[in-house]
Amino acid sequence: MPSNLIRLGNKCNQNCVFCTVALDNEKELTNEEVKRRIEFLSREGADIITFTGGEPTLREDLVELIQFAKKRKFKRIELQTNGVLLSDKKLAQRVVEAGVDEVLVSLHSHKKEISEKLTNAPGTFDKTLNGIKNILEAGGKVCISHVINSLNYKELTEFVKFMRRKFPTLSFYFGFVRPNGNTKFNRWVVPKISDADFYVYKLFDYCRKNKIPFSVEGLPLCYMQGYEVHSSEVHRIISEPVFYLAGGETKYDVHRFVIENFRKKGEQCEHCFLKDICGGVWMEYAEMYGTEELFPVFISKEEIVKSVKEGWESWRRSLLKRS
Repeated sequence: MPSNLIRLGNKCNQNCVFCTVALDNEKELTNEEVKRRIEFLSREGADIITFTGGEPTLREDLVELIQFAKKRKFKRIELQTNGVLLSDKKLAQRVVEAGVDEVLVSLHSHKKEISEKLTNAPGTFDKTLNGIKNILEAGGKVCISHVINSLNYKELTEFVKFMRRKFPTLSFYFGFVRPNGNTKFNRWVVPKISDADFYVYKLFDYCRKNKIPFSVEGLPLCYMQGYEVHSSEVHRIISEPVFYLAGGETKYDVHRFVIENFRKKGEQCEHCFLKDICGGVWMEYAEMYGTEELFPVFISKEEIVKSVKEGWESWRRSLLKRS
């Protein structure tokens, strides 16, 4: 069975200008509600479970919940966080010892002033860096979640260089900003994909040449030519879904739901050989900028599907082996 997300609640100690869940009204899950969901996923045969928010580290029972999940024999436990509270060494140590295999830490610039403008949380940049340091020193693994936006897209490669100098084992997850949630009130933070194109390819090229693990979300495949294997969206479209458990009992395939309800393609995309494995752009992005930037690609879909399956299966095996 594939990966599964459990959103613990919406409370957060930052207020990112592009946060996609800030306006949601989902209630905070109780301890027992979370445990019931963990039990459910265990019975369903899930091998990977991810705790997300809001900010999960605000919960006093987080370590207990991780321990509870660990006893249910999941092969891999992940935590999504901004890392601020993990600047407390004791908490970082407890999280790792409880059984978290990888921590996905959100950080959107290597420059303090830009980072804190994006998060609306003065004083948290250094704490996030310390949180990363503490997790790594405790023996945990860290992947950096980086939202590509108007303030950082010209310095994507510089960000990776900065982070890898400080922490050489980091991997990276890049997501193109989605114009919903808080972004509805901060449209300035959404660049045109075509404007970011040069810098995105520069980033891809640098990571590949230096064998830096990375994945990408939110970019149409016409802007990922030669790097399709790094598209987490293609992987999900052609293989296993990611299920999401929120405040209610509803369980659904996150990615298929998103593709069918919140993504859009242009008429020209009908001629693209990759149209069946590409998600296009966010619906809200199309409302802002249209779809004229998109263009058909005439390369073998079968070869890309084969490469993506092989690449992601190898990545998945390595994750489970290390866990």
